[in-house]
Amino acid sequence: MHKIHQSNNPNGFILILVLITSFVFTISLMGITNLSFSTYRASRHALLNLNSLAVAEGGADASILALNNAAITNASYTGTTAPASNTCALASSSNKTSNAVTLYNNLTQGKATYETCIQDNNLINDPSDASKNRYEKILFSVGKIYQPSSAAAPVSVSRVKLVLEGSPTGDFSVQTGPGGLVMSNSATVTNGNVYVGGGLTMTNSSAIGSPGSPANIYVANYLCPKTSPYAGYPSLCGSGEPISISNPAQIYGSVYANGQVTTTGMSAPGLVQSSGVGITSLPDYDRALQKSKVITMLTGDQSCGGSSTITLQANTKIAGNLSLSNNCTVFVKGDVWITGNYSSTQKGNIQVDPSVTTTPHVMIDGSGGLNLGQQSSVSSNSTGVGFEIITMYSTAPCNPDCTTVTGSDLVNSIAVTTINLGNQAVGAGSTFYARWTSLNLGNGGSIGAILAEKIFLSNAGTIVFGQSAIAPTSFAWSVRYYEQMPVKDAQTTN
Repeated sequence: MHKIHQSNNPNGFILILVLITSFVFTISLMGITNLSFSTYRASRHALLNLNSLAVAEGGADASILALNNAAITNASYTGTTAPASNTCALASSSNKTSNAVTLYNNLTQGKATYETCIQDNNLINDPSDASKNRYEKILFSVGKIYQPSSAAAPVSVSRVKLVLEGSPTGDFSVQTGPGGLVMSNSATVTNGNVYVGGGLTMTNSSAIGSPGSPANIYVANYLCPKTSPYAGYPSLCGSGEPISISNPAQIYGSVYANGQVTTTGMSAPGLVQSSGVGITSLPDYDRALQKSKVITMLTGDQSCGGSSTITLQANTKIAGNLSLSNNCTVFVKGDVWITGNYSSTQKGNIQVDPSVTTTPHVMIDGSGGLNLGQQSSVSSNSTGVGFEIITMYSTAPCNPDCTTVTGSDLVNSIAVTTINLGNQAVGAGSTFYARWTSLNLGNGGSIGAILAEKIFLSNAGTIVFGQSAIAPTSFAWSVRYYEQMPVKDAQTTN
């Protein structure tokens, strides 16, 4: 008989263990790989969507610039695709491609295109009174990304809608007294001419005008004497240049400046005249008339907050301060006189009542004047009627009832800031006027017009001034509303 030996060789079990481990590893690797591909596809899709949105917004910016450069009140510029019967096809579809503008086209990035269309949405057009004119346009923009660039259908499409508000422009959107105009950082004045009673200082990347829309700049050089006791101030300086521009700051337009010789930083065409600029006084205001019309008296400080709404009747006097906060809205039905200061924070809003047809004046006497911050706003009504907010404080003995301030009294008054617009405060369609003092505009949004003895513009980005201190003759356009719209009918591949 043969003796049967029991095998103790473990190799069979090891092979089975290796097979099981390999199977588990393969399944895990397949899961990880599939997850990685899914994550990659999601990330790529998100990136493409961001790219197409950036292209759509870039197309909208380009169309707003073209619209402002046209400097007219009708629809002579209608985007890359003209509306049919004043209705944009892009409003309901994303497939319009006949007039697409190519932003880039290469092997690495693929191809990006945008299409825009602008339709009118006029609010008011009063030929008998141009100061009441107010226009609104709606801009649609579609951005598309193609990868590769030869692809027939885009891999990503985005569509945006912007409501543009038109404000009348005229002779000067910015006007100063002898204190002059100081611009720094990225402050930019567009769509309006500039008058400076004293000197003009520009630093960093500040600019006036643009290559496609040059401005007229008048600098009077009436800022002498420059030392105490300031007898005869303001008077024309007999020496010294009134304009100082530090690279890369730039002026685009025709410059008229008494005593100016240096042309560095000026173009299109730049300095055209070195004399002959007259002194243009800031406009008077009939303070006595507004005081005489007071009907309603509110005694003590007035405040509004917590998303509440209040209404101020025409010819109201507030014997104290007015404070707004936390999304409060104050509707104003006519002239308001504030003996103290007016401050607004956290999206506080003062708005011209819908029933008002003529410009209401808000007259402020306090040394603190007007302070707007944290996205506060001064709003026109639906027919385009905006405010004129005027601060009357001065350091002169006649304060606040002064009709004339000169010499050292004016110099000392200019050292005080009574209008401070910052932190994305907006006031499209309204005029802000510091009668004897200074105005500071920084980190602001769309502003109508500004007037002051001295003006500081800083950290403001591009500000489209749209109101005229004199007589409106054309319109400037700024964004009032932005919306990302759903994409319809677009054929995309992923």
